[in-house]
Amino acid sequence: MEMRTNNLFRPESTMTQTIASAQKKQGKTLHMPKIELEIGSKMLVRLGWGAEDASKEMTAELIGCLHYEYIVLRILPNPGLLSRLIPGTQARVRFLHDGAASEFNVSVLSYIVRPSLLIFLSYPESMNSISVRQFQRLQSRLPAVLFSSEGAFGGTIGDVSMGGCQLVADIRGQAAARNIQSGSGGTLQVCLKATGNPSKVNCVLRNVEIEHFQLSVGLAFDPEDKVFRKDLEEYLELVRSSFL
Repeated sequence: MEMRTNNLFRPESTMTQTIASAQKKQGKTLHMPKIELEIGSKMLVRLGWGAEDASKEMTAELIGCLHYEYIVLRILPNPGLLSRLIPGTQARVRFLHDGAASEFNVSVLSYIVRPSLLIFLSYPESMNSISVRQFQRLQSRLPAVLFSSEGAFGGTIGDVSMGGCQLVADIRGQAAARNIQSGSGGTLQVCLKATGNPSKVNCVLRNVEIEHFQLSVGLAFDPEDKVFRKDLEEYLELVRSSFL
């Protein structure tokens, strides 16, 4: 993820000079891997470490970053916030990504208020992450069909676990797909057996995202469907054993 260059990030800009100056004073060498997140990823930001700060987490949106130098977040203005955005103020950032809850500590470098409130934070030196998934996921390329109230959508399962999967489908010519809502129900049909006989399971749709003509949706399987769970367990065991 790279920040596009514009006037705000040119070396001669006042903002960049301010950030570079602050980093020079830190005198730190960073060895952390790059933060690989999509622009627009949601985060929670907390300024300060005091007990009174715990309830003051703010929702933020990742605007971009210059790897190993700084990250940029957009935050909605709220009373008293600007008075706390003093260079050097400590901040903690939390987010969910790819089934893991992560957090890192940084400090405020600078900010601008127009056209949006953008906060520039130092690049983290380390990050703590913990998996929040109940089941281990395996990568796959399984053809599948999702049947919903908006129609049938053929696609590919990108990863799968005993609890659910991620389905990506091309929805060209299927305008109704844009009406799919998170929390709605559906039925997944997928071939898990060498015989080619399809397995079906009811599921709940989660995290529905549509970009251009691509539908991406998380599916939570019905935990009470013992027949499907047996088919899936045998498939996952076969996939795991093939890598041993």
